[in-house]
Amino acid sequence: MHRHGHRATLALRYSISTCKCQRNLTITTTTTEGSSMQMQMQIVKALRSGDRIKASHLLLHFANTTPHSLSANHFLPIFNYCLQSPDPLFVMDVFRLMEFKQITINNKCSSLIMRALSKGVYKKEAFSIMDFLSETPQFYPLLPIYNGILRSCTKTHNLIQATKCLDLMEKKMIGKNEVTYTALLQLKSLGEEGMIREMIQYLHVAENLFIYSNPSLGTDMYNIVLHYLVEAQESNMAIEVFKKMKLCGCHPDSTTYNTMIDCCSVIRSYRSASLLIAMMIREGFCPVVCTYTALIKVLPV
Repeated sequence: MHRHGHRATLALRYSISTCKCQRNLTITTTTTEGSSMQMQMQIVKALRSGDRIKASHLLLHFANTTPHSLSANHFLPIFNYCLQSPDPLFVMDVFRLMEFKQITINNKCSSLIMRALSKGVYKKEAFSIMDFLSETPQFYPLLPIYNGILRSCTKTHNLIQATKCLDLMEKKMIGKNEVTYTALLQLKSLGEEGMIREMIQYLHVAENLFIYSNPSLGTDMYNIVLHYLVEAQESNMAIEVFKKMKLCGCHPDSTTYNTMIDCCSVIRSYRSASLLIAMMIREGFCPVVCTYTALIKVLPV
């Protein structure tokens, strides 16, 4: 019933839009299969020039005058441009048109839609579309779509939307990979006090699932945890995590060493900071400004 009502609303909206646009659009030729790509490029060109009204007219004309059966692939160039712009509002226009025309949305299109909406800070709409599409048997939600939304949430520090994304993943029984856990660790580092234990728990899960079998996947995860622990002045815990990182075969990088040298400034250990700089140089990483800044803080007076 809800889905039926949704389509009826779209139908009314697009019937009105079509009538308005047809008054201003003088193109009357029929779009052929060979010229459909040209029409798509015209829509993108109009968007790039900032002429959204013309782009909307061309979009409606393309949908109404194409004799062959339209598919989701006909809209890929438009979605690709909207992702790069980003232009989430036009993405919504195209999505509504596709729904009105009952065009099946494939995984490639849905991925572009989700990424464009998330990039344009329209996560609420992204979740609504994701939930709507999940009702169709042709739609198979892919992990990279959810990971993209989670990464966007970390960039905008949006814990509420990130939690909604995780809840939807649980509901749809979507698994997690190293990209997911990296995003989760970043999210926990944005949280309030008391999140440290939960962040460490996520790290333990990631270690068992990915890091122990493939240590190269762990550097970014460990760096996130170390950064937050040092920032929270949980120095002893940071030292233990650093030791564990090396024991499991995960190679520290420049960020790791700089974070731990900063940790030495918290515990006031010049000797440890000097040892870390020596290890850093031995591994081929050059000290930078923040390295020397941290070192100055622990110089013996």
